[in-house]
Amino acid sequence: DSTEIDTIASSAFIPQWSYKGTLYQKHDTIPACENMPMDISLLAPGPGAWVWDASPYLATLSGPVNTITVKDTNTFRAIRTGCGQPDTMYLTVCGIPVVRPVLSLSGNTISVSPSGYAGYQWYRDGVLIPGATLAPYIASKAGKYFVRATDANGCISNSDTVDFSILSVNEPATARHIRIFPNPSSSIVQIAAPFPLQATLTDLSGRVLLHRKEARELDLSSFADGLYLLCLADAEGRIISTQKLLKQRDL
Repeated sequence: DSTEIDTIASSAFIPQWSYKGTLYQKHDTIPACENMPMDISLLAPGPGAWVWDASPYLATLSGPVNTITVKDTNTFRAIRTGCGQPDTMYLTVCGIPVVRPVLSLSGNTISVSPSGYAGYQWYRDGVLIPGATLAPYIASKAGKYFVRATDANGCISNSDTVDFSILSVNEPATARHIRIFPNPSSSIVQIAAPFPLQATLTDLSGRVLLHRKEARELDLSSFADGLYLLCLADAEGRIISTQKLLKQRDL
Protein backbone atom coordinates (compact mmCIF):
# COMPACT_ATOMS: atom_id res chain seq x y z
CA ASP A 1 0.00 0.00 0.00
CA SER A 2 1.61 3.28 -1.15
CA THR A 3 -0.14 5.35 1.55
CA GLU A 4 1.28 3.15 4.35
CA ILE A 5 4.75 3.31 2.79
CA ASP A 6 4.55 7.12 2.59
CA THR A 7 3.45 7.27 6.25
CA ILE A 8 6.36 5.11 7.40
CA ALA A 9 8.81 7.09 5.28
CA SER A 10 7.58 10.43 6.61
CA SER A 11 7.64 9.22 10.24
CA ALA A 12 11.30 8.29 9.80
CA PHE A 13 12.06 12.02 9.56
CA ILE A 14 10.22 12.96 12.75
CA PRO A 15 12.77 13.63 15.53
CA GLN A 16 12.57 11.22 18.45
CA TRP A 17 14.40 10.69 21.72
CA SER A 18 16.19 7.41 22.29
CA TYR A 19 16.88 6.16 25.82
CA LYS A 20 17.96 2.59 26.64
CA GLY A 21 16.75 1.42 23.24
CA THR A 22 13.24 2.89 23.63
CA LEU A 23 11.96 5.72 21.43
CA TYR A 24 10.11 8.71 22.88
CA GLN A 25 8.29 11.59 21.20
CA LYS A 26 8.51 15.35 21.65
CA HIS A 27 7.22 16.42 25.12
CA ASP A 28 7.40 12.88 26.52
CA THR A 29 8.32 12.33 30.16
CA ILE A 30 10.97 9.71 30.94
CA PRO A 31 11.46 8.31 34.45
CA ALA A 32 15.14 7.80 35.36
CA CYS A 33 17.15 6.99 38.48
CA GLU A 34 17.98 10.08 40.53
CA ASN A 35 21.64 11.12 40.81
CA MET A 36 22.56 8.72 38.01
CA PRO A 37 23.85 9.72 34.55
CA MET A 38 21.29 9.33 31.76
CA ASP A 39 22.58 8.93 28.20
CA ILE A 40 20.05 10.38 25.76
CA SER A 41 20.13 10.63 21.95
CA LEU A 42 18.17 12.57 19.37
CA LEU A 43 17.28 10.55 16.30
CA ALA A 44 16.73 13.37 13.84
CA PRO A 45 17.62 12.82 10.17
CA GLY A 46 18.30 15.91 8.12
CA PRO A 47 20.63 18.90 8.01
CA GLY A 48 21.37 21.32 10.81
CA ALA A 49 22.96 21.27 14.26
CA TRP A 50 21.33 20.77 17.64
CA VAL A 51 21.75 23.35 20.39
CA TRP A 52 20.52 22.78 23.96
CA ASP A 53 19.30 25.32 26.46
CA ALA A 54 21.88 25.90 29.20
CA SER A 55 21.46 23.61 32.21
CA PRO A 56 23.82 22.52 35.01
CA TYR A 57 22.57 18.96 34.50
CA LEU A 58 23.79 18.64 30.88
CA ALA A 59 27.22 17.37 29.88
CA THR A 60 27.22 19.44 26.65
CA LEU A 61 25.14 22.16 25.02
CA SER A 62 25.51 21.01 21.41
CA GLY A 63 25.00 17.87 19.35
CA PRO A 64 22.33 15.15 19.18
CA VAL A 65 23.88 13.06 22.00
CA ASN A 66 23.95 14.19 25.61
CA THR A 67 24.31 12.94 29.17
CA ILE A 68 21.87 14.22 31.77
CA THR A 69 22.52 14.09 35.50
CA VAL A 70 19.12 13.24 36.92
CA LYS A 71 17.94 15.61 39.66
CA ASP A 72 14.28 15.90 40.71
CA THR A 73 12.08 16.71 37.67
CA ASN A 74 13.43 18.94 34.90
CA THR A 75 12.48 19.79 31.32
CA PHE A 76 15.17 20.13 28.66
CA ARG A 77 14.97 21.74 25.23
CA ALA A 78 17.06 21.10 22.13
CA ILE A 79 16.71 23.25 19.01
CA ARG A 80 17.92 22.28 15.54
CA THR A 81 19.32 25.19 13.60
CA GLY A 82 20.17 25.37 9.94
CA CYS A 83 18.32 25.10 6.64
CA GLY A 84 14.54 25.09 6.60
CA GLN A 85 12.16 25.20 9.54
CA PRO A 86 14.00 24.51 12.80
CA ASP A 87 12.88 21.64 15.01
CA THR A 88 12.39 22.02 18.73
CA MET A 89 12.42 18.97 20.99
CA TYR A 90 11.35 18.97 24.65
CA LEU A 91 12.08 16.28 27.18
CA THR A 92 10.97 16.03 30.80
CA VAL A 93 13.05 13.78 33.03
CA CYS A 94 11.39 12.63 36.25
CA GLY A 95 13.89 11.56 38.89
CA ILE A 96 13.11 8.35 40.77
CA PRO A 97 14.51 8.48 44.32
CA VAL A 98 17.15 5.81 44.95
CA VAL A 99 17.34 4.36 48.46
CA ARG A 100 20.93 3.52 49.35
CA PRO A 101 21.35 0.12 51.04
CA VAL A 102 22.74 0.08 54.59
CA LEU A 103 24.79 -2.87 55.85
CA SER A 104 25.01 -4.29 59.37
CA LEU A 105 27.40 -7.00 60.54
CA SER A 106 26.54 -9.61 63.15
CA GLY A 107 29.13 -12.38 63.47
CA ASN A 108 29.72 -13.41 59.86
CA THR A 109 26.25 -12.40 58.62
CA ILE A 110 25.97 -9.15 56.64
CA SER A 111 22.38 -7.90 56.49
CA VAL A 112 20.92 -5.26 54.17
CA SER A 113 18.29 -2.67 55.00
CA PRO A 114 15.80 -1.82 53.79
CA SER A 115 14.87 -5.28 52.59
CA GLY A 116 13.09 -6.08 49.35
CA TYR A 117 15.52 -4.97 46.65
CA ALA A 118 14.97 -6.70 43.32
CA GLY A 119 18.60 -7.81 43.04
CA TYR A 120 21.92 -7.91 44.86
CA GLN A 121 25.57 -8.33 43.90
CA TRP A 122 28.23 -8.59 46.58
CA TYR A 123 31.84 -7.43 46.33
CA ARG A 124 34.88 -8.18 48.51
CA ASP A 125 37.82 -5.76 48.42
CA GLY A 126 36.29 -4.17 45.32
CA VAL A 127 36.08 -7.46 43.38
CA LEU A 128 32.77 -9.03 42.33
CA ILE A 129 32.00 -12.30 44.15
CA PRO A 130 30.58 -14.75 41.56
CA GLY A 131 27.18 -16.13 42.56
CA ALA A 132 26.84 -13.83 45.58
CA THR A 133 23.41 -12.45 44.70
CA LEU A 134 21.34 -13.00 47.84
CA ALA A 135 20.83 -11.08 51.07
CA PRO A 136 21.75 -11.46 53.82
CA TYR A 137 25.27 -12.63 52.90
CA ILE A 138 27.35 -15.08 54.96
CA ALA A 139 31.00 -14.02 54.84
CA SER A 140 33.68 -16.70 54.97
CA LYS A 141 36.81 -14.66 54.17
CA ALA A 142 38.24 -11.53 55.73
CA GLY A 143 37.88 -8.35 53.70
CA LYS A 144 35.90 -5.19 53.02
CA TYR A 145 32.42 -6.01 51.72
CA PHE A 146 29.78 -3.93 49.97
CA VAL A 147 26.63 -4.72 48.01
CA ARG A 148 25.32 -3.25 44.74
CA ALA A 149 21.53 -3.34 45.05
CA THR A 150 18.98 -2.92 42.25
CA ASP A 151 15.48 -1.73 43.13
CA ALA A 152 12.16 -2.47 41.40
CA ASN A 153 12.70 0.49 39.03
CA GLY A 154 16.07 -0.82 37.88
CA CYS A 155 17.94 1.87 39.83
CA ILE A 156 21.32 0.79 41.18
CA SER A 157 23.01 1.94 44.38
CA ASN A 158 26.13 0.84 46.26
CA SER A 159 26.27 0.51 50.02
CA ASP A 160 29.14 1.61 52.23
CA THR A 161 31.66 -1.11 53.08
CA VAL A 162 31.84 -3.23 56.21
CA ASP A 163 35.16 -4.65 57.38
CA PHE A 164 34.89 -8.34 58.23
CA SER A 165 37.66 -10.30 59.92
CA ILE A 166 37.78 -13.95 60.89
CA LEU A 167 38.03 -12.80 64.49
CA SER A 168 34.50 -11.43 64.10
CA VAL A 169 33.25 -15.02 63.87
CA ASN A 170 35.37 -16.36 66.69
CA GLU A 171 35.05 -13.58 69.26
CA PRO A 172 32.34 -15.23 71.46
CA ALA A 173 34.13 -18.59 71.47
CA THR A 174 37.50 -16.92 72.07
CA ALA A 175 36.18 -15.00 75.05
CA ARG A 176 34.80 -18.21 76.53
CA HIS A 177 38.17 -19.92 76.19
CA ILE A 178 40.19 -17.21 77.93
CA ARG A 179 41.16 -18.28 81.45
CA ILE A 180 42.22 -15.86 84.20
CA PHE A 181 43.52 -17.60 87.33
CA PRO A 182 43.72 -17.52 90.23
CA ASN A 183 40.97 -15.02 90.90
CA PRO A 184 41.06 -13.81 93.66
CA SER A 185 44.85 -13.58 93.70
CA SER A 186 47.46 -12.32 96.15
CA SER A 187 50.18 -11.74 93.52
CA ILE A 188 50.61 -13.48 90.15
CA VAL A 189 47.59 -13.81 87.82
CA GLN A 190 47.92 -16.15 84.82
CA ILE A 191 46.32 -15.36 81.46
CA ALA A 192 45.70 -18.39 79.24
CA ALA A 193 44.41 -17.74 75.71
CA PRO A 194 44.76 -19.28 72.23
CA PHE A 195 46.68 -16.20 70.98
CA PRO A 196 48.59 -13.24 72.49
CA LEU A 197 46.52 -10.65 74.28
CA GLN A 198 47.02 -7.09 75.41
CA ALA A 199 46.06 -6.65 79.08
CA THR A 200 45.06 -3.38 80.72
CA LEU A 201 44.38 -3.20 84.45
CA THR A 202 42.29 -0.28 85.75
CA ASP A 203 40.66 0.68 89.01
CA LEU A 204 36.88 1.01 89.17
CA SER A 205 37.06 4.65 88.11
CA GLY A 206 38.81 3.67 84.85
CA ARG A 207 42.30 4.89 85.76
CA VAL A 208 44.94 2.74 84.01
CA LEU A 209 47.27 1.07 86.51
CA LEU A 210 49.04 -1.45 84.29
CA HIS A 211 49.32 -2.28 80.60
CA ARG A 212 51.08 -5.26 79.06
CA LYS A 213 51.44 -6.40 75.44
CA GLU A 214 51.37 -10.15 74.76
CA ALA A 215 50.48 -10.61 78.41
CA ARG A 216 50.71 -14.11 79.86
CA GLU A 217 50.72 -13.06 83.50
CA LEU A 218 50.29 -10.01 85.72
CA ASP A 219 51.96 -9.30 89.05
CA LEU A 220 49.52 -7.71 91.50
CA SER A 221 51.78 -7.91 94.54
CA SER A 222 52.38 -4.13 94.62
CA PHE A 223 48.70 -3.22 94.44
CA ALA A 224 46.39 -2.68 97.38
CA ASP A 225 43.71 -5.25 98.12
CA GLY A 226 40.50 -4.57 96.29
CA LEU A 227 38.52 -4.97 93.10
CA TYR A 228 40.01 -4.12 89.70
CA LEU A 229 38.95 -4.35 86.06
CA LEU A 230 41.00 -6.36 83.57
CA CYS A 231 40.47 -5.50 79.90
CA LEU A 232 41.81 -7.96 77.30
CA ALA A 233 42.26 -7.03 73.65
CA ASP A 234 43.79 -8.63 70.56
CA ALA A 235 47.00 -7.41 68.89
CA GLU A 236 45.06 -4.74 66.94
CA GLY A 237 43.43 -3.35 70.08
CA ARG A 238 39.96 -4.85 69.60
CA ILE A 239 38.46 -5.58 73.01
CA ILE A 240 37.55 -9.22 73.54
CA SER A 241 36.84 -9.45 77.24
CA THR A 242 36.52 -7.24 80.31
CA GLN A 243 36.20 -8.88 83.72
CA LYS A 244 36.54 -8.15 87.41
CA LEU A 245 39.76 -9.14 89.18
CA LEU A 246 40.05 -9.30 92.95
CA LYS A 247 43.40 -8.64 94.66
CA GLN A 248 43.33 -10.25 98.13
CA ARG A 249 46.51 -10.69 100.16
CA ASP A 250 45.23 -13.22 102.72
CA LEU A 251 43.78 -16.20 100.88
